[in-house]
Amino acid sequence: MSNKDLLADEGVYSVGRVFQKELKWIFRDQPKADHGIDAHVEVCNGGIPSGQLVAVQIKSGESFFSESCDSGFIFRFGDWHHKYWLGHCLPVIIALYNPIDELIFWQEISNETVESTGKNWKITIPYENLLNHRSGIGISQASISNTGGYENIDQFEYFRDLGVVHAEKMIAPLMNCIRNTRKEILVCAPYIDSDFLSVLNVLSYTEKVKLITRIGLQDHIESTIRYHNSRSDNFSIKRNPHVHSRFVVIDNKFSFTSSMNFTQSAFDKKITNMELIFPTTDEITVNQYASSFKSIWEKSTA
Repeated sequence: MSNKDLLADEGVYSVGRVFQKELKWIFRDQPKADHGIDAHVEVCNGGIPSGQLVAVQIKSGESFFSESCDSGFIFRFGDWHHKYWLGHCLPVIIALYNPIDELIFWQEISNETVESTGKNWKITIPYENLLNHRSGIGISQASISNTGGYENIDQFEYFRDLGVVHAEKMIAPLMNCIRNTRKEILVCAPYIDSDFLSVLNVLSYTEKVKLITRIGLQDHIESTIRYHNSRSDNFSIKRNPHVHSRFVVIDNKFSFTSSMNFTQSAFDKKITNMELIFPTTDEITVNQYASSFKSIWEKSTA
């Protein structure tokens, strides 16, 4: 293992230690290849998981503290990370770890905090944003900045009469519904990726998750499924080569069907695809979706 890898691991360990020991929150590092997210954090209230999640990108090293201004440290990044972080299905924070003094500073990555430099992007990480036991309020606010579970979704504002809409109009409300699952989520989706699987995996630590997807996924997605499936009894996965429907049932109270694939690229806030979305809290309709899922589940294989 190189010195760079050792330093990266030190940073993840140090950030995780603060979240777990000082904030008493749940820290789940992501052991897969780094695509811009190193860990997921679940906010806890008095030791009780809240279901509010934050994705964390961790950068370790003195070099990340070499540029500063009056208000904080300057962190620069390119177009790929800009698109990935701002389009992510979870709120994202950046955490900088300094191995010299073992201090960690953080900032939410959002349209309000990110600035264009003309060619790339930058974010100012305030000096006062030291990651410690007092950081809970700020980070928990970031975790709920776009929330509002299925009971609180304004059907008129987000969905009614939209019919065919840009995908970006559905991302926040739909992901908030998924993240606010309280008992069980049923997902039928022929095409998924590791990002969406990670969200379901986080949910499976506290809620029941059932997923039906197609056979013949990419190798790394297959390995992710096996990894997640072996980690939690709450996460059940079946495959069906004939499934084409895309729908979700949450707590048998809310459901939606969509033309979108359940992948990070499809859920990108910047995407311009025109999509269909049909959400409902109507009891009869939700029960019909749940019944359809049960029928497909029985015809699928583990």
